[in-house]
This record gives sequence, structure tokens and C-alpha cells, in this order.
Amino acid sequence: MKGSSDFKSAYAEGDGWANVAKHLLMQLSGPALGHRLGILYVTPELSRDLGSILAFLRETTRVPHWVGGAGFGVLGLTADGLAREARGKPAAGVMTMAIDSPAFRIFTFQGRELGRVKGVLAKWAKAEHHPLTALVHADPVNPQTQLLLEGFSAASDGYLVGGLTYSPEKRSADFKGHLADKAAAGGLSGLLLAPGVPLAVGVTQGVVTLGGWHEITEGEGNHILRLDGRPATDVLEEEAGDVQSALGFVHLAVPDAGLDTGAYVVQNLGGIDPVRARLTASFMAEPGLRVRFVRRDTKAAEEDLLRMISDLRRRLGGTPKGVVMISCIARGAALFGGPNREMELAVKALGGCPMVGFLAGGEILRNRLQAHSTVMLAFG
Repeated sequence: MKGSSDFKSAYAEGDGWANVAKHLLMQLSGPALGHRLGILYVTPELSRDLGSILAFLRETTRVPHWVGGAGFGVLGLTADGLAREARGKPAAGVMTMAIDSPAFRIFTFQGRELGRVKGVLAKWAKAEHHPLTALVHADPVNPQTQLLLEGFSAASDGYLVGGLTYSPEKRSADFKGHLADKAAAGGLSGLLLAPGVPLAVGVTQGVVTLGGWHEITEGEGNHILRLDGRPATDVLEEEAGDVQSALGFVHLAVPDAGLDTGAYVVQNLGGIDPVRARLTASFMAEPGLRVRFVRRDTKAAEEDLLRMISDLRRRLGGTPKGVVMISCIARGAALFGGPNREMELAVKALGGCPMVGFLAGGEILRNRLQAHSTVMLAFG
């Protein structure tokens, strides 16, 4: 078991849900007295047993409220503090915490409740409680996910952090891949936290910047023709070197709309055409849009992860008491060069605090979906 009296976390693998659940309980050292909230994530292999694991843990730990779900993989710590990233095997991670019930609310949101959200929350969150922070799990089969995120963020005045959970390719009508005090399915579910709960949110997109901002001065569809009045490929070559070797490692970034902090969102650079001197972007190349080049590789990913954690610790004023970590399924060994590497770096930089998380099909930050990132919710 990793943790102090306020936060505990555990991670277990096994032959089936009962074996995994029992090992989680052993690591938690039995009932988590005084803990009111639990977070549970399981791998796809245990996704149909989510309700059974929840029932076992609720009864044996005596923790009454739970959120979580099935991820494409699970992130967690073993009893002796080893960082683990589980894929393709039955595994689960859990974190319980002593947060007072008045400081949180568990929710499900399908969109139809949009008009009632403000009224419902007003009964709980007084004026001084705003803005809220939300840990959000989104169903990947819902085609309206982006609209739900925008609507829920606006209606709740919430800053969202979370990810797309797992769903089987052949999904039965009774499949429920989320937890919101009980097994749930559909749109969004998760946890609302009042501002009185000390926490910080961080994001790493695994990149380092190569140069400054440029303005698209000529575009055609999703093709960038000229930057700052110059051929786009000339600007790329000046900042990234040989343009042909840049594909796959160099990406485009655009300003994060709604923030004036210099933050950006990484977008794919889909093609480089030296003959026509144009770049193919994953967005419409509208004249006037500002872009910059960034590089994503193992070194950049490690540097940006540690930068993010250093910033989290600075804002919290020290080591977090507990962390929820949600990482893109495309990161892991493919980006960091080996299994468990991202978790190992994170655990060390965070001082070994209790952690739980999952691998997502898309990460949620503020009010949108993004990709190739890791988001963290750190409790102080």
C-alpha cells in the first residue's frame, strides 16, 4: 500500500476479477477508515467485471462513493512502490481518499440534463465554490462527446480533466464501462470537486518548441503555403533542419483558444511537399492563424513530463498527497522507449505519492478532447 492516512493507492494483476480485487484489498490493508471516496480503473480484460469489483471493494473497504471505469490500460503502483503500466492483462488500480462528502459530487451527464445542471449544482455549490474542477470519464462511442464536454463545462462552470474510456468493438446493450457510485454507460460521468479541495491540474503534450510563433499568410484548405510571407517549407527547414526527416517527429502547435498564457495545442503535421513548398495540417489553414513548430521524441517527452510535474509541485507548494494520471494509449513504450517508463519517471518526480490512472483513447482538458498527451489531477 502506498499512501498516508488521507490517501491510499494499490495496483494488482491476477487471473480474474476476484483474485485482482482481493490483492487490491490486501495492499490497502483492509478498511480505509475515514475515506469517503474511491477511484477505480480496470483493463479491458476486467471491463465486464467492473460492477463486481466495485461491490467487493465498497463492502470490504467501507468506502461509500466511487468513480472510475475501464481504460485501454491501467496505471498504478504496486505495494512496494513499483510503477506499472498494464496492457493486455487483467489488472486494476485504485486510490481511496479522505475527502469530506460536502466537498465533492458524483455525476452522470447525457446532455438532456443541460438545462438543470446549474440549478442542481446551485443547491450544493454556493457562490464561493466556483469554479469547480471535474474528473471526467467519457464514453468513446458517443458521437456527441465534444459537444457534451463543452456543454457540461459551461453549465457547471467547471475545469474538466479526464479521458475517453474503453469500449469493446462488439458492444452489447448491457455493457457499462463507467463508475459513478454504480456501473454506468453513455455520455459523461465522474467527480466534481469544490474549490476548497486543494489541487492542481497539469498537462504534458510531450514536445519541445523549435522556434517562435508564425502567421499563416497564405493557405488552401488544410495546406499551409506561406508563413510570415515566406514559403512554409523554408520556415520549417530553418527551424527543424532537413524537412524530409522532420515528418513524424515535428508537429504544428496552435494557440490554446480561451487562454492568454502562451499555452498551445499540438496538432499533426500530416505531410511535407518541398516541390510545392507547402505543409499539410490537421486543421484548416486559415490566413491570420498563428502556428509554431514543435518536436516530439523520447527526450522531448521526458523533459516536458518533468516540467509539468515540477510546475504542479510548485503550485501545490510541495509533494502531492495523491495523483490521478491519464495518458494517451499512443504514448507509453512507443514514446518513452520502454514499458512502465513514463510511470517510473512520474512516480520518482512526484515523490512516490499514491497514484492511479488509465490509458485513454483521447484526453480531456478544460472543455475539449486532445491526443498524445498526459493530464494529471494532483491533490495537495
